[in-house]
Amino acid sequence: MASADAALAAGTEARPQREAERSAALIMRPDRLGAFWAGPLSFSRSLLRVIEKERWCVVREALSLDEEGAGSALYRVHTPHLPLFFYVLSFAVPLEEKTDRVIGVKWDAMGVLCIGEPTEARLREMRREMPKQKTGRADADTLMWLRGNKSTRSFEAAVAALAAGRQPDPAILRSTGYLFRTTAFYGNGKLGTMPFAALRRLGILPEPYHAQIMSAWLLREFIADLVDALAAHRSPEAAALDRDNRRYLGIGNSAGVGIVPFIARHPRIIDAWLDIHETALAHLRERVLDPRGAEARLVLSLIERAIAYFDGLPEDGGRFFLSHAALSAELGRAMGEFRDRMANDGTIAISAFLDWAAATLSPETQELLYAICAETDQALAETLQPRFTVNEEENLRPEARIAELGPALDRLYGWATGLEVEEGARHFFWYRSHDAGEPRIAARDGIDRSRREVQMDLPLQAASLHAMIKERPAMTVAALLLARPDLLSLVRRVQSGLERAEVRDNLLGARVVPMPLIRFILSFYGMERFAPGSDRWVRGTLLQGAPTAADIMEGRAGTWPFPLPPRAHGAGPSRDGPRPVRTDDGGDGTRLAEVTRGHDYTLLPMRRRKRVRVAAPEVAALAESALRSLGVPPGLAQEAGELALLAEILAGSGIGAVAEALALPDPGDAPLTWRETGPGRVVLDVGGRNLAVIAPLIVEALVALARGSTGPAELALAGALSGEGIRPAILATLQKRGVVGNLSNRTFVVQQGHAKDDPRPAIEKAERTGLDIDAALISPVVAAADLVLLEPDAESSRSWGQGH
Repeated sequence: MASADAALAAGTEARPQREAERSAALIMRPDRLGAFWAGPLSFSRSLLRVIEKERWCVVREALSLDEEGAGSALYRVHTPHLPLFFYVLSFAVPLEEKTDRVIGVKWDAMGVLCIGEPTEARLREMRREMPKQKTGRADADTLMWLRGNKSTRSFEAAVAALAAGRQPDPAILRSTGYLFRTTAFYGNGKLGTMPFAALRRLGILPEPYHAQIMSAWLLREFIADLVDALAAHRSPEAAALDRDNRRYLGIGNSAGVGIVPFIARHPRIIDAWLDIHETALAHLRERVLDPRGAEARLVLSLIERAIAYFDGLPEDGGRFFLSHAALSAELGRAMGEFRDRMANDGTIAISAFLDWAAATLSPETQELLYAICAETDQALAETLQPRFTVNEEENLRPEARIAELGPALDRLYGWATGLEVEEGARHFFWYRSHDAGEPRIAARDGIDRSRREVQMDLPLQAASLHAMIKERPAMTVAALLLARPDLLSLVRRVQSGLERAEVRDNLLGARVVPMPLIRFILSFYGMERFAPGSDRWVRGTLLQGAPTAADIMEGRAGTWPFPLPPRAHGAGPSRDGPRPVRTDDGGDGTRLAEVTRGHDYTLLPMRRRKRVRVAAPEVAALAESALRSLGVPPGLAQEAGELALLAEILAGSGIGAVAEALALPDPGDAPLTWRETGPGRVVLDVGGRNLAVIAPLIVEALVALARGSTGPAELALAGALSGEGIRPAILATLQKRGVVGNLSNRTFVVQQGHAKDDPRPAIEKAERTGLDIDAALISPVVAAADLVLLEPDAESSRSWGQGH
């Protein structure tokens, strides 16, 4: 029998809900999600646990910097798996020529994390491509690109102090918690980087966001080396940043609304994160502490340290979150309560203490106390850590009657009843920015934005699905999707039954505030010290107090959570450090336009070559965006893009099929008509649609036919047809779903069973190396995909699947 730890790691206790777990109705509200804090389960903490356990060794091989800090640095990372290296380009950019906005084109430093050897040819290519950033290209062994700027509040002050032979003022270091702030981590196929799936198979940084955090951790090493080098250039008597300060300082990060659509697009990931979070809390609630034991003393000391930590932070006014002063005051009440429980005879039940907090304190303090209690059981966090790696493949049951969707729809979306008719229900829309290619939010202004819109409206769609169930309960899911492909994502979500996958709020409504959801995602990364700049972006700190590379080699732990400035543990609060110099414009956009001019963003820079290497996720994203330019609904476009990738991998024909779709005349509202001609025999009139566009719907129809027949079943395609290059992907997907199929004379013949061909080796090779595609073939797809980033005309959107 598997051990309890093995069962936890495998997720076998994740369903059904444990009695001590909190309901989705409570935790899926934005105000509760926005109260989460980083803890032992965060990706920053889990990565450092691996590095500490395996004693990874970081060696600085080269550091070449002039007196202005311009130059480069190279670090090798020796791991028990594959060798890594981290290469940094450093620049001396005048303050007036840079911005911390993601659309900036000049940065103080850019770093790249790679596997393999740092040959001169590779480094030369990086020196050419990295400065281009969002229009550059990484090689196939690149895991991550990142960039950022020096802190205007603390970097120069730290260099000046070191040059004068002393350590930086603790008050200045405490005012930011970092000397350098990043703005972007590009990986998982973007810019040609290695996909996460390939990392998992290689066994290096195989868990979510570990490559990003590893890059930040190594950049932190470089920034400490940079301030030392600059100080040494200024004075032969300069001091070096001491070990305590190196450990105390983290890496800054700023993030905005661009990460919020991740929640809507990845339901299985969000459900897994919250399931792990709530499973850990449920196990902690079962624990009982000895009031004289080390664990109880640890909880008390962490509450005390948290009070000192928050007392020392600059105040942000508490606009979006509980102010530091209020948080510190509530922690003081919690400390008194915990001390009283320690003074009493008997034991301390964590559940009783957390119940007291739930009845007495604000959600943020409740969640912080949970994170503190979690520090008493690091083994639990390590046991649950593997469950963050999620398989997002999720097959529909297309043969089911849609009446069967009713109970799950009510359970998952009952809270959204009437939401679609409220005033301002669709006031906002989410879209991908042409400047940065990343999601943004803006008022709809009465313009049709459907081609450009990022799907965030599933709760509003629930009413449409309710109506279809009421009108035609005996209809199969496959038939429903042929009639209403715009409901594909919602039907998939309903059939999954994941209660912790949907934020319980209208994210298009006039009252939406993105900030809590931004913080929710960042808390899992491990970000702390949230300082909102508005309701749409926030600054924070990663890895503050984490062990340094030297600490790892010596077996020394970090000082997180709640790191306090070295030699300032007894100091009172300091809220008056130097203030940052604002680098953005005053509101008319003039200066910002100047400092961001330089690159026209494209989803794939072509570089005037006959062939181009495209990372596997890039192929799917390009196909998806190109199909959106035709007005294809978001969920259908996403799945069609994935099938186009599969066809490209198996036969080199997926991109060509999408290009054919782009060349077709607009089919308008031509319906997909389903007609049964006999037992197990169906004719589908595709209405002039390209096969690549409707491939996901064809797959579901074929699976439903195969499962509903005792023998072979036939689906004949009628009407004008193109895009047959997608056929290998359809057949391979059927095979994965337990259906054997073939296509002859435009007729699919299918039955349940398993073929012998295995597409996985080809898929894994493509994910590892990328795909080599003819530039002329992919150019129209890139052009159409880029077009989606531009503002569409009011009449340019096509209507899909509304009532056919």
